[in-house]
Amino acid sequence: MKSKIFGLLAMVMVALLVTGFAYAVWTETLYIEGTVETGYLDAQMVPGYSWDSEPEGKDYSEIYCYVEEEDPYTLIVVVENAYPCIDYYQGFGIENTGSIPLNITRISGPYGNLTYVGTVVVLDSYLGPISLPIQVDPGEIAWFVLYVHLDNNAEESSTYTFEMEITVAQWNEAPA
Repeated sequence: MKSKIFGLLAMVMVALLVTGFAYAVWTETLYIEGTVETGYLDAQMVPGYSWDSEPEGKDYSEIYCYVEEEDPYTLIVVVENAYPCIDYYQGFGIENTGSIPLNITRISGPYGNLTYVGTVVVLDSYLGPISLPIQVDPGEIAWFVLYVHLDNNAEESSTYTFEMEITVAQWNEAPA
């Protein structure tokens, strides 16, 4: 009986040895290498054209904007020699300088000394209302117009500056 158990154990050992050898001969480890490159989100402000509602020959005030070289994320808007009841229009763009599409998700403001003497509304480039979010592809510019109306509280010969805050997010993270 001991020899039967020993014989059975020897056969199991031989079977395991053959299986192990066959496995070692018929297997190989393969490796997969890869590189993942991510895109980046970036945008900057672009100044546009400006105009106002002053009649021809009585164009005393003006609106203009600029972007400082050190800070391409900030558009500074200035109304000079202002007086009440004038409508100003300032074009501007948001350029997608990144490598992935972006969504404009929020526009807030104005912030500055214009807050209590005027109204600022952001319009699309056709002077209509905007609907957020707005997608901008890489290398593209979304154009807008700031409509500024100075009410009767505006002081004559004053200079008003203000800024708006615009939030952008990557296209697939922006709320719908």
